[in-house]
Amino acid sequence: MAAEIKGVVEEPVATEGMGLSAPPEQSAEDSPSPGWHLAKEPWRPETARDIEWLFSKREEARQRIAEVQASLDAAAAKAQAYIAALNERAAEATAAPNATLHWAEATIAEWARANREAIVHGKVKSRKFLGGTVGFREAPERLEIPDKGPELKSLVAWLEVQDPSLGLARVKLEPAKDAIQAHFRTTGEIPPGCEHRAAGE
Repeated sequence: MAAEIKGVVEEPVATEGMGLSAPPEQSAEDSPSPGWHLAKEPWRPETARDIEWLFSKREEARQRIAEVQASLDAAAAKAQAYIAALNERAAEATAAPNATLHWAEATIAEWARANREAIVHGKVKSRKFLGGTVGFREAPERLEIPDKGPELKSLVAWLEVQDPSLGLARVKLEPAKDAIQAHFRTTGEIPPGCEHRAAGE
């Protein structure tokens, strides 16, 4: 079975006489160069006190990681608030132009539909103006397919009883991990992309 590490040591413990490569109380003057713990022959714990010291170092690392993450989260929150403020100002600044744009396009389309015979003739389906082009095209017959609400539920219920070979619905293909593990234990087959891990503690 894999070893399980629990608990932390809240107070650093003395390490004198423990044979540590870099005792916690060592002065900056006597401290080894950075990367001492990556030496070819790294220090290994020998006593319970060594393990307690390692737990304390683990807790220090966790606290530092938490501090960095908290700083990152705070900076991200400020950035998001700034972006939200910019988007709000942009929406306010473009509200009037957007209204004008929609009004102009709707008015042009309405006028063009009412005066089609005067705008285009025969097979011609568009006419250029100085500021743009008015064109006509016939939209093919189609369905408005719902993507939410009770209409979507009704559609899904209908799809569930249709022949899958028709391809009317898309199904997201995802690995069933438990079933794959069972298949491996039964057959010994290792599917592509899977990494075999030997049994052990």
